[in-house]
Amino acid sequence: MSVDAVNEEMQKVRNIEGFSGDAERAIVSSLVASAKANSRIGGKIYLVVPPMYIHFPKWQRCRVDINHASRIGTEYNEGKWDPVKVFVVNGQFVCFEGMHRVYGTFLVNRQGVLIELLEISLTEAIYLFLSQGKTRYQLKPTDYIRPSLVVEEPEYVAFQDICHTHNVTFLGMMTR
Repeated sequence: MSVDAVNEEMQKVRNIEGFSGDAERAIVSSLVASAKANSRIGGKIYLVVPPMYIHFPKWQRCRVDINHASRIGTEYNEGKWDPVKVFVVNGQFVCFEGMHRVYGTFLVNRQGVLIELLEISLTEAIYLFLSQGKTRYQLKPTDYIRPSLVVEEPEYVAFQDICHTHNVTFLGMMTR
């Protein structure tokens, strides 16, 4: 689904809820002011807002993977997911990292999603978005082995047993 179609779908709900135009700008302004006064943690500003409050820029992605977003929404776990990163443009929360989390929580009617508000410009937001793949350490398949063995995930235990049977080992293996 295109980002435009997702934004349109969410805007319909915003309109029904009266969260658009001047009302949206006033609510966002009030939330930001309150968060700046009360929710600064180590220089960061956090808020919990309904997913429908968040807009997606056209430059972030061409398409939204509906299946991925739906899976995130139904399996949403605050301990697993980082806060969604947003900035404010023209009185609106705009997401530049976490689109699938926001849309997934919107799809399952979740009441709130944790956001980190960054006081940055559009240009800075775009560069932060572009640098994610360069600055984040991506997990490799072998990075899953040790933690999966600690919690005794059956498929990883079976894999380890097969490896031991055939005298095969590689980085990430550990003995039980």
